[in-house]
Amino acid sequence: MKHLLPFLLTATVLAAQQPARLLGTVTANDGKAIQVTTDQGQKTTVLPTPQARVQKVAPGERDLSKAQTITLADLRNGDRVIVRGAAADGGILADSLIVMTAREISQKNDAERQMWRDRGVFGVVESVDARDRQVKLRTRVGMETKTFTVDVGEKAEVKRYAPDSVKFSDAVAATIEEIKKGDQLRALGEKNEEAAKLTAARVVFGTFRTFAGTVLSVDAAARSLQLKEVDGKKTLTVHATADSTLKTVPAQMGIMLARRPAMGGRAGGGMEGGGMERGMPRPAGETHGGPAGARTGGGGGFPPGGGPPDIGNMLERMPAVEFSALKAGDTVIVASTLGAKQDTFTAITLLAGAQPVLDMLAASHQAAQARQGPGLSIGGASGMSGGAGGEGGLGGLGIGMMP
Repeated sequence: MKHLLPFLLTATVLAAQQPARLLGTVTANDGKAIQVTTDQGQKTTVLPTPQARVQKVAPGERDLSKAQTITLADLRNGDRVIVRGAAADGGILADSLIVMTAREISQKNDAERQMWRDRGVFGVVESVDARDRQVKLRTRVGMETKTFTVDVGEKAEVKRYAPDSVKFSDAVAATIEEIKKGDQLRALGEKNEEAAKLTAARVVFGTFRTFAGTVLSVDAAARSLQLKEVDGKKTLTVHATADSTLKTVPAQMGIMLARRPAMGGRAGGGMEGGGMERGMPRPAGETHGGPAGARTGGGGGFPPGGGPPDIGNMLERMPAVEFSALKAGDTVIVASTLGAKQDTFTAITLLAGAQPVLDMLAASHQAAQARQGPGLSIGGASGMSGGAGGEGGLGGLGIGMMP
């Protein structure tokens, strides 16, 4: 915003010539102008005219008659804003700003997530009966695996996540016939926990890929990286957007995860169909949320009395990491929808410092095999690569899908 003076000098001349509209997040406010960053990362200076209307609306509200008039000084970093005006040298001269505050967005998202927890079910699709419009899900209830039957009526809203998108708003209308075994699916409606049935009002599903690898190179400006899969067979390209969730395993948590297999924990439970589900875009808006199924466990995601930790619960507590902080040699786990291009993915969730998680999975898998034969699959021929749809191992962590 240091170039505001030349912007002010040219804005009046150019204002009437180039209509402009902008949607983004407020990232700076000096009381005279604001900086708005789009979801694609582009930063624009916005200068309201003396006659500009600044109005606040509730998240999701479309009727401007319910808007409240505020001032530019009321805007805070993190607020979402729609700007209308005219393009000028260095930014936009605005005559209208429609604002949704970060606080109210957060409150709405929290309420939405709670609704999906209370009235929803999440899992990996076991089978689809399109004729009877029923889907069977493998899900987690506490530390147990359970099969849930979802009735998808004719009037139920069914959506599918778009390739290369991490936003719920990009989900497209779909049919029950498009759902297939291995997809991750979340349904909201009338739930009967005892009968393990749900009559769905809303269904959202997607085919996800979860994989681990070693970073080969990072292009911070393009927010992309090259990584070698753990099995060493493929080099993949991963892009991160403004909607991607970037987290890192802190050192102390890594130590706790590394010690977990030696603490008598039961191998194979608490991972499939739940756990690290943080990444999936949520219906509440432009951010991510927590799992909708029941979860048990001790503080920080470590269940009392042993057993694998709830990685999804722990992910909420993990610190965010800047993309520019990633470097060659880092071990990462990435969740993505299947991309339009082979071996190129857009990250829904990227977890850095992930070697302790891989070590824990490997130890759990070995312990399960030693105790009772094949247990938790870590997937792939080499036993470390997560496949699409959440079938075992990294895919079974469910890191891809969240409302």
